[in-house]
Amino acid sequence: MSWEDVSEERIWELLNEDSERMNAQDRRFWEAISIHPELWKEAWNAVWAVAIFGRNVIWYDGYERGFRVDRYTVYGTIDKHGSIEQNLDKCIDMLRNLIRDEHRFGPDDYTEFHR
Repeated sequence: MSWEDVSEERIWELLNEDSERMNAQDRRFWEAISIHPELWKEAWNAVWAVAIFGRNVIWYDGYERGFRVDRYTVYGTIDKHGSIEQNLDKCIDMLRNLIRDEHRFGPDDYTEFHR
C-alpha cells in the first residue's frame, strides 16, 4: 500500500458517507465530538483530524485508507499511533466504549483505550 494524499473535499465525502449510515444515537455522539477537518501532524505525515474526545483524536490514515483513534498531548500533533485502521463507525464505538468501560488505550497496547 502507498500513501494517499487526501484532499479536504475527499475527507468530507468519506465523513458524509459514513455518517449517513450511523444510527441516531451514534450520530448525536458524532455531532458532539466532530470538528471541521484540520491538518495535524502524525509521524512523518500531515493527516486529517476529524473528531476530538478528551485527549483522543479520530484521524484519517492516508496510508491504510481508514480512520484511527489515537491519543494526543499537544493539540495538532498525534502521539505515537497505536490503533488499527477502521471505519468511522468503529472509531465511534471505541470512544463510546471508553465512556462505558473506562478502558485505556495507548500506543503500546492496541486493545485498550486512553481517558
